[in-house]
Amino acid sequence: MTLSTPGDVLSSRGSAGSPTTQEFEITNTGTAPLTNVVLEGDPPTGWEVTINPEGGLPSIEPNATGKITATITPSGQAVAGDYVVTFTSKATENEAGETAQIRFTVETSPIWAIIGIGLIVLILGGLFYVFRTYGRR
Repeated sequence: MTLSTPGDVLSSRGSAGSPTTQEFEITNTGTAPLTNVVLEGDPPTGWEVTINPEGGLPSIEPNATGKITATITPSGQAVAGDYVVTFTSKATENEAGETAQIRFTVETSPIWAIIGIGLIVLILGGLFYVFRTYGRR
């Protein structure tokens, strides 16, 4: 069994408190079907990971790929930066398993950049008004 993402990109990004979906591909590289394939996430403290479908996949035939989607929700108080979320896939019948680590980048909300630019424009406008009104006298 192999666990990866489409395109083998093991990184994702999102804002603090906002859910982000990550698709996983589980490939059966063996000669027997994998049954009761589940995916589990181990996020940082305060984060939530939900898996869809909840019960996992009933089976994956040899040389076939199954898809499971995980929704990663960082804590609302998460500081901007990189975090690691570990995902483990398991097939209960034959004890096969695989682990993948996703590097999740928490980004700051763009609203603060807009507020900062607005403040700068207001200050520059105020300075222009002051120099225009009380310039040389």
